[in-house]
Amino acid sequence: LEYDGIILRNLSIDGEITDTAVTLFDVQAVQSQMPQPVAGLRFSVAESKYAPTFYSKLERVIETQKQDKFGAGSVVNMLRGKGVKAEEIKWSGINTFLEGKKSVTKDELLSFLRDNQLQIDTVELSGTPREKPVVEFYDSESGLVQPTVWGSNRIDVVDTQTGEVYATVEPHWDEGYMYDIETGDEYWGEADLLESLGITTANARLDDTPQTRWGKYTLNGGENYRELLYTMPGSEYHNQAMDIHWGRDGVLAHARVQDFTGADGGICGKASELFCQEGAKIVMNDIDPHVEEKCAEIVAAGGQAVAVVGDASKRETWDKLLATALENYGTVDICVNGAAVFSVGENGGDWDTTTTEKFHNVFDPNVDALLHSFQTVLRYMIDNGIRGNFLNFASSTAFAWNGSGFQGYPSSKAVIKLATQSMVKQVSPKTGIRFNSLAPNFVWTPKSAYLYENERMMGWFKSVTPFPELG
Repeated sequence: LEYDGIILRNLSIDGEITDTAVTLFDVQAVQSQMPQPVAGLRFSVAESKYAPTFYSKLERVIETQKQDKFGAGSVVNMLRGKGVKAEEIKWSGINTFLEGKKSVTKDELLSFLRDNQLQIDTVELSGTPREKPVVEFYDSESGLVQPTVWGSNRIDVVDTQTGEVYATVEPHWDEGYMYDIETGDEYWGEADLLESLGITTANARLDDTPQTRWGKYTLNGGENYRELLYTMPGSEYHNQAMDIHWGRDGVLAHARVQDFTGADGGICGKASELFCQEGAKIVMNDIDPHVEEKCAEIVAAGGQAVAVVGDASKRETWDKLLATALENYGTVDICVNGAAVFSVGENGGDWDTTTTEKFHNVFDPNVDALLHSFQTVLRYMIDNGIRGNFLNFASSTAFAWNGSGFQGYPSSKAVIKLATQSMVKQVSPKTGIRFNSLAPNFVWTPKSAYLYENERMMGWFKSVTPFPELG
């Protein structure tokens, strides 16, 4: 691997830790940059086990500045001029940090950013099944039952069987929240109150099935449900409702994670199942005839699905897919482009070993499939006034930070990402048809399983994966 520099922090010199950050661009710079004495100092460079959880353009810009001191009023303008996005400047809280200061050092800025950087926590939320207690809302003064928590100025939340008071809250209609007068906890709406306390009302209860607070988030066929919480505890720009919901400070966003095993066909096979579970009627396609078996499993489980065996990089396959959808369902509302050929095996190799034939064996089919979908399905949607949806699978390899090399696969995925963005600008405003692309990182599927048995490949996968775990 090649590096454009090395940053050393928390250096131990004669047993003392210095917080000086030293940026080196060549080994000879050691003697001039390192604190003295440096006799006998040895260096070793190793790859991190995992990629950083969050690439900070803001931090990178400050690290590369040659000056050691800045006027506080000029810092934000400097960051904007260097291409740092307004959202990151806001999330970082650096504006608040700079308030009241005339000047600030480079080390002070970096220390603040590192003490308040984005964190990813994995939170297990399955819990032990239990039945939710049923409650009613009582006006604290009159004792009369209220149909809703917004029924008076102060409400007692009472168990209908035991008489236990779970909370006494004061609603604030103008701001849409209520707070517990004993604990100070805030709830954003009636649903948040009930969910946070693990209770329900007689009207809300649909059945007596034991459930957990988080049980409704578990998808069919999944297990080990958990959440990845993206937090910045020191930032003032967090979502207060999220903080209350998750029970911790500084939550900016979250990602739901579950394990699915045994889904033939990988991501698209599981997507087909989930679409049908939501009531969609689908046409499945794969060049492998095994797609017919997968389709039969979905139908046996109550889904409505039809399989078409064919090469998605060929126009005749797309003609058949569209005709099959119209014959069986009468219309098309959603198109998912997930078929792909990979730069592995006989089509492997980077810029120095690949050939034009290997490159185009992968690039052409992946891009051709997208083009055919536009010239068939998209054309049908436009001609019939259907405000449909396209979901196109790009890849994390389409981004430079992934470091996948000059190959047919990442190059084709970069085209798919760009094509999706172009269609948003070109087609969506005129037709109302939506275009989105997903860029998954490395995900276990039946076809990629062998890569997960290769220690060298696994090490690389983890080195370019921001999450604490692989897919």
